[in-house]
Amino acid sequence: MSGLSLTSAGCLRLQNESDQDVQSTATTTPTSPNDRDGQPATETPTDTPGVTETPTERIEQETATPVERADATVSVGPGGSLQFEPATTAISRGDTVEFVFESGGHNVSGHPDAHSDVVLPQGTEPWASYDISDDDINHVSLDEAGTTYRHTFETTGQYTYVCVPHAASGMIGHLTVR
Repeated sequence: MSGLSLTSAGCLRLQNESDQDVQSTATTTPTSPNDRDGQPATETPTDTPGVTETPTERIEQETATPVERADATVSVGPGGSLQFEPATTAISRGDTVEFVFESGGHNVSGHPDAHSDVVLPQGTEPWASYDISDDDINHVSLDEAGTTYRHTFETTGQYTYVCVPHAASGMIGHLTVR
């Protein structure tokens, strides 16, 4: 028994005598509103088997370089506060600290020119969550909520870092590198 029906996807479904579904897709190649004889264009159904298996190959690719877990994490401005949490951290030489900006409008500076409270061990290079590579440094450049900054500490000693615009309000952190 043969039957023809229209699917919700706009395909014609033809069931042949052996009860196998055969899909038919109507296609039109509109070159003009009329065909070559000047008659309105019509759709011509073509029979296609209902299920066609297409071999697929799964290709797994890494889309980003995995970042190693930080040795310590400091929250910057948690809950919109003017503080680092924890305010005091101890790590080992060669450890990486990740500063997570939980609220915007802050920065992290270990640059003595940024604020008088910044203290670094002798011979340590300045560091900051903002660009300090030029001579014209903007020490009040701010980070947005949700961003992170990482720094690896190679020199042992006591560090004092600040959020430059909020240091006068007590947003000062301390770090001991053993």
